[in-house]
Amino acid sequence: MNDIKVSIIIPVHKTEEIGYITRTLDGIVRTIGIPAEQYSITLVGTTPQGTFSSKTKAKYNFLPTDALLGNAKNQGAKYAMAQYNPDVLVFMDAHMNFFDDKSANWGQVIYDFIKSHPNTVASPAISIYDKPYQRGFGVITDVKVTNDTADLAWRWVGSPDIRSPDSPIEVPGLCGCFMAMMPSVFKKSIFGFTPPLAIDDREFSLRIWTLGVDLYALPNITVGHRFTQGYSDFSKDRSISWGAGYLLFSYLNMPEQYMSLVYKNGIGSSSDKLESLRMVSTQYWKQMKQELVSKRVRTYNDYYSKYNKLLK
Repeated sequence: MNDIKVSIIIPVHKTEEIGYITRTLDGIVRTIGIPAEQYSITLVGTTPQGTFSSKTKAKYNFLPTDALLGNAKNQGAKYAMAQYNPDVLVFMDAHMNFFDDKSANWGQVIYDFIKSHPNTVASPAISIYDKPYQRGFGVITDVKVTNDTADLAWRWVGSPDIRSPDSPIEVPGLCGCFMAMMPSVFKKSIFGFTPPLAIDDREFSLRIWTLGVDLYALPNITVGHRFTQGYSDFSKDRSISWGAGYLLFSYLNMPEQYMSLVYKNGIGSSSDKLESLRMVSTQYWKQMKQELVSKRVRTYNDYYSKYNKLLK
């Protein structure tokens, strides 16, 4: 195990309850299953670290930034790759719960799977925070033609094979609360996670799949996630960013007419839909889309042809 190097990136926001951050950090240390010198933890965000540094035994680095979720992940990944040259990057939320039994040795399990399947993104099964038996595996975004609201609603999909309940499950997408991959896969994504607040995980899942990377849930380990309704500080700026995230999902990955539908019907949460659209309508995103299209080995139509049955 001497060659294991795992870097964990955790975005933290000033509204995050300190108890959840410390419980996440302590849970990592308690259950990761690899020696402390073989993994690093990088916290990225706006939470003043002095508010919780004395309440956890975990060793970590802190990168202060005002960046929102996707950009915070990208900054953390850039830092971790430069500082530690890791074999595996793990992105997780600051409100995870690691169970002594169901999460035991998750770091070793994730590492072993990623090293033997280098062109993948993987995650444990994700449960409700304190209910390890209420689990989900993969996620998918509803873009059926019949979904004329264009709200890009998501749902859990996938289930273990009853004949082999611990075998990895190929899924269309993963919850952003926990994603693991090699740095080479992160770089293959072209630009990492989308910077706006909304659905960066499902956008990343769809984009990376079209670039030839498969996604897997590992049901032999489970971690809990605190699911909440909305954000406690859903300000005007954050609502505009939320709308931009939905528009980017469709702009980067789907037919042009669907983006128009999302703009018309799907981003009612944005306080300024036109400003959300302006955030997406830049030369940078035009260039990113051009590069993405040139490197795709699979298409949006391939994706939904493969997984559309899960939306029925």
